[in-house]
Order: sequence, then C-alpha cells, then structure tokens
Amino acid sequence: MSSLNGFAMATADRLPNVLSANGHVDGIRRAADSAQRLSRRNVYAARAKLMQQALTTFTGLVYERFEDDTAILANVDIDGRILIATPWSSKHYRLYGLRRVEADALRWEMHNRTDDALMDPPLFFYMADYRAWYLNLHAYADGSQAMTYLVGQPVSWRTLNGYANHSQNVRKTFSIGHAT
Repeated sequence: MSSLNGFAMATADRLPNVLSANGHVDGIRRAADSAQRLSRRNVYAARAKLMQQALTTFTGLVYERFEDDTAILANVDIDGRILIATPWSSKHYRLYGLRRVEADALRWEMHNRTDDALMDPPLFFYMADYRAWYLNLHAYADGSQAMTYLVGQPVSWRTLNGYANHSQNVRKTFSIGHAT
C-alpha cells in the first residue's frame, strides 16, 4: 500500500471523530483541510523539499576542500568525477534520507538537466562511457556558484509528477512491447 493511500485511509478513519468532537461546520472545514493535504501536488511538494535538501547537502559535500590545501576538492577527482555516493544513487539514497522513488525521480531530473540545452549548464552530468557522475567545474568553480544554481533551479513537485508520468509511459511501452 502506498504511503498516500495509507495516509488517506488513516485520515478517513479519523473523520467521524473530527466531525463529532468539533461540531459539524468546524469538522467540514477540517475535512477540507485534510483533503488539501492529501493532494498529490502537496505530497510531491513536501517530497521535493526533502530532495532539494538532499541535493544541497550533497553539493556542500562535493565542494568540501582539504584543510591543508584549499585548492583541492576532497570528494571530487581532478577531472570532476564525483567520488562519493550521490543522493540519486540506486544504492545509497538512504544516506541522504530519501526513499527509492525520490532517488529515482532525482536521477531522472539530473539526466533531464544534462540533456536540456535551454537550461543553465548542469551542475552535475553523467558520462555513460565511464558510468560516472561528474561535477561541472568549468561552469561552477566554487560552492557559492553551485548554491546559486540550486536556488535558481530547485527541485519542485513537477519533478516527481514528471517522473511519475515518465515511469507510467515506460511501463506501458514495456508491456505493449512484450505482449506477444
């Protein structure tokens, strides 16, 4: 059972108590507020905040420097290859407090940012030949530039909604392609 369905069922179970304890009018208002919290957009917005926080924490770690030499990044190779687990990793997303679907959506978003020529240069990009993520050191030489990018290009509820639509289309295509 998805967390949204579980939340909806728990809220529906509490509704009679809310109506009887607070009067009919106040109960309806509370029920309407509960329905608003159940909105997928609101759930996605809350998850997007968690994803943005994970991305901000990760970016801080990526730009961490050795104390004895401020020119050398501690968690990035000289060519920009990231040496630590990413929050969108399929194995290490829990280190950043994310759930699997949030990591998958964030990975989908990072790939989209890499492919979208109309956006600012991506902060992180994937090199398929090396199967590794890289920090765009040419466009974002220091952490303050990176944080400015994150503020200007935040993860939003649209990321999760887009990922949900993308995965539905992939599942449909897969089932149609293998129906024979």
